[in-house]
Amino acid sequence: MGENETHRAPGRTVDALPLKLLAAVWLPFSCGYFLSYAFRTINAIISQDLVQDLGIAPGQLGLLTAAYFFTFALVQIPLGVMLDRFGPRRIETVLLLFAAAGAVLFSIANGIELLVLARALIGVGVSACLMAALKAFVQWFPMSRIASLNGWLLACGGLGAFATSLPAEAALHYTDWRGLFAGIAARCRIHLFRRAGPARRRGEGRLARTSRRRANGIQLGRVLARKSCVHGRTGNIHVGADPVDLALAEGCRRL
Repeated sequence: MGENETHRAPGRTVDALPLKLLAAVWLPFSCGYFLSYAFRTINAIISQDLVQDLGIAPGQLGLLTAAYFFTFALVQIPLGVMLDRFGPRRIETVLLLFAAAGAVLFSIANGIELLVLARALIGVGVSACLMAALKAFVQWFPMSRIASLNGWLLACGGLGAFATSLPAEAALHYTDWRGLFAGIAARCRIHLFRRAGPARRRGEGRLARTSRRRANGIQLGRVLARKSCVHGRTGNIHVGADPVDLALAEGCRRL
């Protein structure tokens, strides 16, 4: 067995997921990702209504979709830095305010200009729904369950896309596209009141950095130990090795 392989006790099970933690972290972020996909695909259902009510041309419908994806992609550039600096809960909560404002503006718009602006705001508002969720899961859940949590998250996104197909089409029999967007805006506000997960524990970032540096130091020590000709289990070191390398290798053997 290689030296980098992890030794597990016989019969060890996968870490359990507390229900309270799932309700406080996974559920709010997954609801945000559900909304993100709902906003992304809803134009396909209401396109005919927009053409009939506002006289929008097919090219202008494409502009609505482009406005969403353009601002969505634009925010990804500083998003990673903001998530590391302020945490996923704060960033997603603030950005969802833009999504709610965009949905309200879309529901009252009477021209292509306001519709494009509304879709641009929505693109900004849901830009962090995926990355904030992934960041929060890593912070709050054991690494052995991250793959499962991410899979459930993506399933919620698929449900959001489904919700804007047959369910949204059925809802249009009872309301119009304005009422539909007003309802989604209300859902965003409810999500904000529930809070997008708990705040990051104080000092968690520092502990994570310390743990990462320690792991990097151990790996570096192993590499330098080989470079310095540390022989087998005896720890005999070649006399001609560099003194700095020797010190690092010796420190690694003592960890």
